[in-house]
Amino acid sequence: SIRLVDMVDPGSLLDGTYEFAYSSPSDGGATHWLPDVVLVQQTPPLGLKISSPQITSAETVQLTLYRPYMLCCHPFDWIGIYKQGSGDRIGFEFSRDSESTTVTLALDTI
Repeated sequence: SIRLVDMVDPGSLLDGTYEFAYSSPSDGGATHWLPDVVLVQQTPPLGLKISSPQITSAETVQLTLYRPYMLCCHPFDWIGIYKQGSGDRIGFEFSRDSESTTVTLALDTI
């Protein structure tokens, strides 16, 4: 099998539809288009899921950050918390993850 990452950096693909072709020296290097094989690249939105919107002192709330491939993955990516409507950051935490597009942090670490 051939992996997409061996042909192209997936992060370099802009949103759109891509098609594939095959070529072999056996027939003089003719290009054979593969019309039934397509790749649709659609960058997922940056997202954040919170395990519970209501916080109690006995509960550990988990934040799950979904990082699109083009915004991933650096250990210094961070999640911050702000009072709604203000630009004043109350706290933040680094992802400390350079591989996964999904990172989960406990709210009490922020």
